[in-house]
Amino acid sequence: MAVVRKSIIKNLPFNFYGWIHRYCREKIDSEIEKQLAQLYPGENVKRKYREYQGKKYLIMMTVIVIGIAAAFCIHLSSRMQGRLAEGNHLYRNEWGEGSYFVTLSAQTNKGETELDYEVKERVLSKEETEILKKQALEILPEAIIGNNESLIKVKTDLDLITRLEGYPFAITWQSSNYERIRTDGKVLTDGLGAEGERVVLTAVFSYGEERWSRDIDVTLFPEALQPEQQYLNAVKQLLADNDKLSETSSEFVLPDKMNDEPIAWEEKKQDDSYMLVISGIIGAALIAWGMKRDLQQKNRLRNEDIIRFYPEFVCKLQLYMGAGLTAKNAFVKIGRDYQKDKGKTGKKIYLYEEVLVSGYQLMNGIPEDVVYREWGKRCEEMHCRKLGFLLASHLKRGNDKILSLLSEERDLSMEERKGRARRQGEEAGTKLLFPMILMLIVVMFLVLLPALNGFGSI
Repeated sequence: MAVVRKSIIKNLPFNFYGWIHRYCREKIDSEIEKQLAQLYPGENVKRKYREYQGKKYLIMMTVIVIGIAAAFCIHLSSRMQGRLAEGNHLYRNEWGEGSYFVTLSAQTNKGETELDYEVKERVLSKEETEILKKQALEILPEAIIGNNESLIKVKTDLDLITRLEGYPFAITWQSSNYERIRTDGKVLTDGLGAEGERVVLTAVFSYGEERWSRDIDVTLFPEALQPEQQYLNAVKQLLADNDKLSETSSEFVLPDKMNDEPIAWEEKKQDDSYMLVISGIIGAALIAWGMKRDLQQKNRLRNEDIIRFYPEFVCKLQLYMGAGLTAKNAFVKIGRDYQKDKGKTGKKIYLYEEVLVSGYQLMNGIPEDVVYREWGKRCEEMHCRKLGFLLASHLKRGNDKILSLLSEERDLSMEERKGRARRQGEEAGTKLLFPMILMLIVVMFLVLLPALNGFGSI
């Protein structure tokens, strides 16, 4: 069943175009057919044409159907989200839900006019306001405690909120001592005695034009400190007192005693030299990794360069040997021609670099079979190894046999080159498919967004 389903999905564009062609009698586009023949040599062009056209029409129909569905949703939403009822009634949102805008059309004997009007949320009545006011005043002290036990024993910051959840009132704060409690709830307990200190907070409520306030008593106490923190504070206080005594002197003499106990002072110097050592080690490791990666990348590009120019080299070799040159002279000739072109253009081709090296070896008297095999090994490509072996093994059989083998090798390399180009094209198309799908999703979302907002407000 799964195999049948996959086959149906795969052949869907083909069958879809067949249905369109059968009923619509569409003429064949010769230009598209010619382009498909160039892109897919050796394949059934008629079938490729039908698959291409079927896929095109299928995507077009899908987009049209999605557009119609989105338009229907927007139309339905616009019909359902109407605010005007019974001809002249607009219903307000409850307090806290916010206002909304409505487009109205006013028609009289003098004509018709259109305008946008803001319908504000419902305002509470005096009775409702009084009830909520009493509730808010009762729960406010508990809401601002924060991490403290109670308001009569405050040691850490308070949570001076500007709104109570579930109540429409705005709240602002005033403090009788801003050096102890700020309006943002920050509590400062430095220098407080054990008996604590009383501070009055005033919460000012507002709703519309109405204002009212409530005073809240807060008692601050110094935060309980750990022995280490107490010792630190004592040292800081001793330094501050000593500094004040010598503030007019050019020297600041550190105290030598604290509570009749001698103090030994030592300067802690910042030494981050070890960080440089660690950074150097990490940097060296990253450089080594980067150089290795760069070398691998260059080697990969070299292999690709050899594969790309191999068919061209085989054609040249066959041409020169067909003209009567031996394999040795053909290698030397190709190497010299490359050297001349390189001197003019400066372009380096790795395959011909190896040929040039082999030409020098041949002129220096190294046996041909050794040179050809070594050339194949240096290129590190299967086709080059094969060609080097063929040249080495047919040295004594004349050019006729080797020419036929070179012809076969040329045809094979050209076919592989076509296949490689086709694969690269398919990979590029696949990489573009994902961004196109994302763009389609974004467009569909933007189209459907007004409809979704309409359904949410119903």
